Amino acid sequence: SSDHCAFLGVMNTFGSTLSLFSMTSLSIFRVLSIKGKIRSSHKIKLKVCLVTFTIVLVSVAIPCIPLLGSLEDSFVNGMTYKDISLFMGSGNKGNHLSVLGAYFGKISNPSITWRTIRN
Repeated sequence: SSDHCAFLGVMNTFGSTLSLFSMTSLSIFRVLSIKGKIRSSHKIKLKVCLVTFTIVLVSVAIPCIPLLGSLEDSFVNGMTYKDISLFMGSGNKGNHLSVLGAYFGKISNPSITWRTIRN
């Protein structure tokens, strides 16, 4: 997919996960506050800052990890090649190589990278 598409996917997933984790942690914090188990102190403020930092870090990591080149084989959800609809539903490299092998003949190097397949 294009860089623009990847950026939009990251932003969408980041916003969703940030909202989900924030609302969950705020709800838990509110319940504990109502039950009187949390009292305002320097230690509690530090824990809240740590939880907030962790939420943001995880919300950034979740959409960015699939974009790492070394994990490309694990996170393929769709490939398009201009007007070729041959690969719909062929989300992993093995399926792609089977289709390419059937179309072009035997593939000489079964450990082809996604970059080579796309080009």
